[in-house]
Amino acid sequence: MTSADRQGTDEHEQIVNWDGVLSTEERQRIAARIRSAFGAVGARIPDIEVIDGKRLNLRDIVFDYIGKERPTEADIEMADKIAGGLERKVKELEERLRRDQLSERAAVDLMREALGVLRALQQLRGLRDPSRGAVARKAVLTRVDDERRWLEFMKKVKR
Repeated sequence: MTSADRQGTDEHEQIVNWDGVLSTEERQRIAARIRSAFGAVGARIPDIEVIDGKRLNLRDIVFDYIGKERPTEADIEMADKIAGGLERKVKELEERLRRDQLSERAAVDLMREALGVLRALQQLRGLRDPSRGAVARKAVLTRVDDERRWLEFMKKVKR
């Protein structure tokens, strides 16, 4: 589709400038998604992220921490330290989105990275929630009970 073709479409459908560098308003709109209420929901935590000059296997670190049934105080302190670095990284990515001249692809890639880092940050900050372990255990037990009921049902149907 050419630029002329897009001109004929509804003006609300043309969200960004597909033909090159985004305008300031377009970059601001993409940056605003980072801090939206549910922006990080479903975002993919990056495998590797450079935080404060250190290369971290971020996804592995986050899943190691949130997988612990009862994180120690040392675990929580380390997670808080990492979370501080992640917060600085999100601010850096937001600033680049607002400041730099970017193509749509580069802006969306920055937004996705920021959302993934923000999700990791939220997961690590959630370690301080005392109900976290209980909620996770309840969810697993509910799934196990559902499976048992399903298997019992399937046995009855086969008879």
